[in-house]
Amino acid sequence: MKRYAFTKAAADDLRAIHDYTLTNISMDRADDLVDSIEAAAAKLARMPGIGAPRPKLGKDVRMHVFGRYRIFYRTEGDTVWIQRLLHGARELPFEILDEPE
Repeated sequence: MKRYAFTKAAADDLRAIHDYTLTNISMDRADDLVDSIEAAAAKLARMPGIGAPRPKLGKDVRMHVFGRYRIFYRTEGDTVWIQRLLHGARELPFEILDEPE
């Protein structure tokens, strides 16, 4: 089975999602949302092919929709790299992905 890991940009996205939800909704909802996103990442590690290919964003990049968020990821070896976590209402910048560290 593959494992998952967050790039620095994705980890920053996850912290921003938590902080926004904490500030605007509640601590419980913020914690639950982060737990749910991490569970979605674990699901991608088990079934990396479920996301839609996004070749315009880079080689082997896929996108999985999770609730209101889009999870961008790619598989390298035995690791599914979560590259970005972006709200669906957000316009995608041309270069949204960074390389795993």
